[in-house]
Amino acid sequence: MIGFILYDFDDELNGWSMSRFMIGSEFQNCGFGKVALIEFLTYFTNEYPEVTSIYTSAEVKNTVAVALYKSMKFKELEVFEYDFQGNHFKEIRMLLTIN
Repeated sequence: MIGFILYDFDDELNGWSMSRFMIGSEFQNCGFGKVALIEFLTYFTNEYPEVTSIYTSAEVKNTVAVALYKSMKFKELEVFEYDFQGNHFKEIRMLLTIN
């Protein structure tokens, strides 16, 4: 397996969210992420034609992911922080408006 995308309806955001997007380290920087994201968005828009937007987020330090999302027209909304299992996270929430 090269990677996976997990998506769901986020009650806190009251909208759909691409909550996990992972590509195995040995397959990174090969273009698989962009292809996977394009394929996912095609699937998502066909499966849910009534949905007009989808959220995602990335660690602030993950400049590669942020750049990929921006290249696909995701817009930065806000930076948020949280703690989970003793770890502190700082992420950028992003939104793609689907036409």
